[in-house]
Amino acid sequence: MKKKIALYLILGCSFFLLTSTAFGQKLLSIPEASEPPIIDGVKDTMWYFIPENDLRQASFLGGTTDGWLDLFATFRVMYDSENLYILGSVYDDSINASNPTSIENDGFEVFLDGNNSKEQSYDGIDDIQLRFNYGIQSTSEIVYNTGGLYEPNLSLITFAQDTIKFGWMIEIVIPFSILNNLVPEVNKQIGFDLQYNDNDTGVRDNAAKWNAIDNDGSSNNSSLHGTLAITDREIYTHHLDVSYTSTPPVIDGIEDDLWKGVPRISNNYYIEFDETFADLTDENDCRFFVRTLWDDDFIYVFADIMDDIIRADHEQIWQNDGLEVYFDGDNSKSSEGYDSINDAQIRWNYGITSTDEITGWNELDPPPDYSPVEFAQQTIENGWTLEIAFPVYVINLIGLYLGQEIGFEVQVNENDIGSRGFATKIWHDTDGHRPNVFGTALLVEERITNVQKSDLSSVPMTMYLSQNYPNPFNTRTNICYSITEPCKVTLTVFNLLGNHVATLVDENKSPGIYTADFDASQLPSGIYVYKLQAGNMDQTRKMLYVR
Repeated sequence: MKKKIALYLILGCSFFLLTSTAFGQKLLSIPEASEPPIIDGVKDTMWYFIPENDLRQASFLGGTTDGWLDLFATFRVMYDSENLYILGSVYDDSINASNPTSIENDGFEVFLDGNNSKEQSYDGIDDIQLRFNYGIQSTSEIVYNTGGLYEPNLSLITFAQDTIKFGWMIEIVIPFSILNNLVPEVNKQIGFDLQYNDNDTGVRDNAAKWNAIDNDGSSNNSSLHGTLAITDREIYTHHLDVSYTSTPPVIDGIEDDLWKGVPRISNNYYIEFDETFADLTDENDCRFFVRTLWDDDFIYVFADIMDDIIRADHEQIWQNDGLEVYFDGDNSKSSEGYDSINDAQIRWNYGITSTDEITGWNELDPPPDYSPVEFAQQTIENGWTLEIAFPVYVINLIGLYLGQEIGFEVQVNENDIGSRGFATKIWHDTDGHRPNVFGTALLVEERITNVQKSDLSSVPMTMYLSQNYPNPFNTRTNICYSITEPCKVTLTVFNLLGNHVATLVDENKSPGIYTADFDASQLPSGIYVYKLQAGNMDQTRKMLYVR
């Protein structure tokens, strides 16, 4: 696969999290790793920037739990030109791997269907089930099933396990060579499911699964798998990519279509104050997902904050439920505390309604004026949302620019008991005002996929024409679009005078996601318009050609 350089971008064809109940299948987009992660069973920084996905309690065993720390599992997935990488994590207060029957023990199972055939039996080509039980140390201990149709070379697989508080974590590398030498091209789809088996009583008495939660037959039935979709979003080791937006979001606390095309980044660290980790009620107690965007003058933030008890009644503001954003404007990573130039902590507590109620900590002189800040909150099931438009001149930054690096962190404070019991962050497990523990946000080009996060199959729910990539472009660019039903499709290009300059597509198409290449080498520089017509629908966008 051709590697990309300099900035890492979210491509217009990269769909981030799409799910389906119509066919019982989920579709999950996966990003590309810029370099292989260290396989040590530890969640390295690179994994922070990949959306976290939950396994749900399976119904086929009829098991019950003693609470969320008895069985709560999550996973993250990425790939490169040679391998599929999986990070699985489980909270499990009783781990048992002593049963002589492999499936009866605590462990993760990976199900793969390389050509995503969705057949009701394994095809003998690239379908495989792999079981990684707790405590195994070599590939010879991996249990596999291919329907007896071929012998995979398990020695090519790499994995590592490590214990975490109340559970364990596993990092897995599965080479595409054992999936019939699969080539991970953009928009390619791979059948996939992940399952965790739980043994609390000496036998498997419970399980959690990503896709087929009501069926234990995935080991021989590829039609029960969900789907991984290969994308061109590239993950780097130490930076969170923040996409430019040419359209400012409406600040109303509602997750509109603009935000649905931006990857959700989750919290990774908990800080204990007046409570311990075991006091958390469930997985939706003190958890958040955040999305970020930028334009020339603003940083935009949208946060989903999961919290079963919301309180804002403590007289000390920092003791209440709220979200804090930390900025180190010049990314100095100073260990000496905040400077008086552009470092700041800004706090939005639950229930505030005016900028006069925004608080925080900084050494700026004069103190920042928060009156230009826009924000809105909404109460949702299991918590609340916060949407922010933050003008960066408030912290003395004179505009923003492509490629800029900014020190950045998000923290959520949790008050369930009348005071702050916990806080949770993306990058670090310390509570303080030292920019050297902040992460780094890198401002990249506009690569927002305006796709509904809805129930749908691998067939798109809406016709959509993406912004071309790259844009501006020199000579060649790609245009991605989706079709919802069989129809005649035309994709044409015009200059600003309305003159037709190229026809890129003119044929009947089946439902799906497509990419067209536009070669402008024989055209003058300037702004061009491209138009998609599919059935009785049409959409138009502009692009800039610079020779």
